[in-house]
This record gives sequence, structure tokens and C-alpha cells, in this order.
Amino acid sequence: MKAARISNHWSLLMLCLLGIHIGWGAARIPGRVYGKRFKQIREYLQHGGPAYHLDNRHRQGAAQVQFILDQTEENSLLLWRGEAHGCMEFVPPLIAPRLLVSEDTCPPNATHMFGRPLAQGKLADGSSGVLVMVGFGDHLALVLR
Repeated sequence: MKAARISNHWSLLMLCLLGIHIGWGAARIPGRVYGKRFKQIREYLQHGGPAYHLDNRHRQGAAQVQFILDQTEENSLLLWRGEAHGCMEFVPPLIAPRLLVSEDTCPPNATHMFGRPLAQGKLADGSSGVLVMVGFGDHLALVLR
């Protein structure tokens, strides 16, 4: 009888500790989860999509994406080559409604493909022509075809 009473006390104590643990965790959710997410949203709105995703310690390439957004037609196709992983994974949603197309699928000297113009622009060195986004994993580069 005495052993059963001790077991009931331990069970009650463990249930109380479990309840305190769950309550403490639940009380921390708003500050930890929602606060962190609101901070990320604020940074995204402050810096813009390209800078938020592509200008950090792991990736570089926001300037190239911003150049495409500022200098090319919205219905154009942007050619790409290089590493498909890393920075290049962020490019398609950031340049939308422009489409990203592998350079291998485009005929040489073409200016249009699938009824859309290829993205063209003038680089900082003064050369101009069809643009190609090159992915290097951790950074991006814009070159002419």
C-alpha cells in the first residue's frame, strides 16, 4: 500500500513537470518563431528579393539579377549555363516573368526563341548582345553569347 502511494506521488510530480515543460515551450513560440520570421520578412522588404537571397556570406549575384530586371524585357528569355545548383537555383523566381533557358537549347545567332526575344543588354565594358547568366555555385556572372 505504501509503495503504491509513493508511485502515485512520483507520477503526479512527473505530470506536473511535464505540464510546466510544455507550458514553458508554448510561451516561447511567439517570440522565437514569429519574431524571427517577422525579422526575415522585414529584411526581404527592405533589401528586395535579389539582395536578400544572393548577397550574403554564402552567395553573391544580386547585381547580375538586378541588371536583368532593370535592363531586359519582361517577356524575354534569359540564357544560362554553368552550375545549376547554388545561386542559379534562386534566379528563375527572381527574374519572373522572364524565363531561364539553357544556352545549349538555343540555336547559334538566334535573337528569338519560342516566340519570345532573348534577353539582350549592354555590359559595363560597353559590349552589347544576347546575355547569358553563368552559374558558379556560390556566385553568378553575366556574359555575352
